[in-house]
Amino acid sequence: ESLLIEAPLDGIMPDPVRLFGRADGRAAIQDPAERVDRAEAALHDACYRNESQLRLMLAASLERALGAGGAGSRRGKKKRADRLPVRQNRRTPLIEAALAPARRRLSAEAYSRLCAALALVFGTESMIVFEDVLGLDEKTARRVKSWTVRALVAAALAESTPRRTRRSRGPE
Repeated sequence: ESLLIEAPLDGIMPDPVRLFGRADGRAAIQDPAERVDRAEAALHDACYRNESQLRLMLAASLERALGAGGAGSRRGKKKRADRLPVRQNRRTPLIEAALAPARRRLSAEAYSRLCAALALVFGTESMIVFEDVLGLDEKTARRVKSWTVRALVAAALAESTPRRTRRSRGPE
């Protein structure tokens, strides 16, 4: 049953080459904020076009997580590394592809934190928060998510930029 719900969803995922690439394989878009925003916009559109199927997938994954002392139960919880994933992780490869040209500009810690923060903005759960919790329409949700991903990328880049100290700049 889970396979029947999740299998069609692989086909809705945006293709990073189509989003960022050129015919010669090089990235046409280099700006990391623009790339991440473009990736989120594509996934945003896919989520809203496939809302019913994604809600079914989410419901099934929540049921699996609660079954047999899973994620919803403190008792009987296996170590994270020993558990099978409740769902596929389709968003992380898209986020990593979007950040690829800027990977060297980000510290390991900033990159890891940025990928995790962006995962909160991308995908089904975000759509549900905007629709069900906040009552916002699709266009407003997209504007807020665009602002969010750009702010997160800017913050990660700023934190990864070496700060010049007063001493290293010399006398003023």
